Amino acid sequence: FYNVVKKPSYWANLDVGNGIFKNLTSEALDLLEKGPHLETIDFSQFTSDEDWIEESIGRFLLRSVKFQKLRQLIVKDYCFQDVDAVSLYSLLENTQSLQQLILPDCYISEGISSSLLQGLSSAKTLRVLDLNQSVSSSEGLDFKQLLRSCPLETLNISHITLKPKQCTELASGLLETKTLTTLFLRSCWLDNEKWTQLKPGLKENETITKLDFRENYISDETKFTLLDIFKHNTIIKQVKLSLMAGSSLTILDQNSPLVDRITSLELCDSEGQEVEEAQVDQFGPQSHLKKLTLTDRLELSVEICALLLNSAHVRCLCMSKNYRAVGIDFAPLVKRFFRQLEKISMAGFKKLKGSIDGFVSVMKEGENLLELDLSDCGFRNGHARKLAEGLINSKKLRNLNLSSNNIGKGIEPIAKALMLDCPLRRINLAHCQIDDIRANLLFEGLGWNSNLETLDLSGNSLSRDSMEECAKMINQNKGMTHLNLSENSIDDDGIRILLPQIRKASALRYLNLRGNDYEVTAEDLKAVEVKNLKLDVLKY
Repeated sequence: FYNVVKKPSYWANLDVGNGIFKNLTSEALDLLEKGPHLETIDFSQFTSDEDWIEESIGRFLLRSVKFQKLRQLIVKDYCFQDVDAVSLYSLLENTQSLQQLILPDCYISEGISSSLLQGLSSAKTLRVLDLNQSVSSSEGLDFKQLLRSCPLETLNISHITLKPKQCTELASGLLETKTLTTLFLRSCWLDNEKWTQLKPGLKENETITKLDFRENYISDETKFTLLDIFKHNTIIKQVKLSLMAGSSLTILDQNSPLVDRITSLELCDSEGQEVEEAQVDQFGPQSHLKKLTLTDRLELSVEICALLLNSAHVRCLCMSKNYRAVGIDFAPLVKRFFRQLEKISMAGFKKLKGSIDGFVSVMKEGENLLELDLSDCGFRNGHARKLAEGLINSKKLRNLNLSSNNIGKGIEPIAKALMLDCPLRRINLAHCQIDDIRANLLFEGLGWNSNLETLDLSGNSLSRDSMEECAKMINQNKGMTHLNLSENSIDDDGIRILLPQIRKASALRYLNLRGNDYEVTAEDLKAVEVKNLKLDVLKY
């Protein structure tokens, strides 16, 4: 590491992991300070299992003050200590360039959050603050002071339990901010009392254009509060909303000021509550709905789905395995509406077997389809053969997930489709009952494919008998960067066939061999000296 940073002027991003910190010397830190182009520091990949990390991250943040071009700092899933709070405060107070502070899934106590707030008040360049699921208590955060003094454009305080006092302060801050355009309030336990506290700020705010308040319970009282907010505020143009168990579906009634602004709608956990046609017929061709999620025991007919999909802007549709559709055949719906979609997720939906021809048609004729998730849908080899036909003729499909389907022999036509160099970039065939014979056919086909980048074959029945073809494929394929062979039956002989050949793979960047039946030795690993390759060989 010391040798790498001797010439720091050539790199702008530093991704920090545990291995670096164990021997992060003062000399190395001194050299880092001289890096004139360092713009991003990413701590998101290390864990706080070792005592030395708590000390080192604070020490590193303190040195970060001297990075004159630092624009983004990312710390994820970390328990902040007092020494870290002091360092972070110093960084925020003195930085002249930091624009994004990303702290998701961190533990920040009330005392530390107060220090954080003081530092943020001095950060005159900060534009994005992400505290998603991070603050243990909102007591230490004064949102009024934060929005008054910091020129934030995006604020994410999702999964933080806001108290009425904080809602009042946030409302005051919303009245004073001149820059905030995006606000995330997802799963903040907002009841009608709290929405009432927020209402003055949201009604009169003149800057926010995007508001996400998914996963908050909406009662009949809350519905009227929200409708009053959106009746007066015409600046907010994009809303993400979810209606969970017991939420008032009447918020979607005709003439609701919310309807023409909803870009993402989740209907979920509604305990079998039936959605009526009158509540969704306003989502017509002129609505702005882009993402539709229909999950968990929701009673919808095919006709209701058609009305929701009738919006000219819907590009993403998600349905879950607990979906309780009141209908027999989804094929007409698939053929009529799904061609407009860019992303379709039907994971775990067991009622799709009769609609397979519709999906094949979508794959062939869909002008926009980029991602298709049909995992755990109960498909067998006959369905896979039909999907292979769609794959051969697909125009734009980039990501296909067929995992957890008992495909078996159906992998043969898929292998032939991949041999024809279809536009697919990622395919997930995990837990698909693929043995060595079918795997060899797949590897042979992929040797001629120049587009596929990611292949997941985890949880199948691969052994040493398919490793020679796998090694040939890796060497011949110039585009594959990620290969997952975990949870198979590859033994020592299979590993010794595969690993030496990896040295010839110019494109491969990630190989996962976890959970196989082998004993990797130091000599085996010495054979793999590939620059930029992440090799995951840990056993269970």
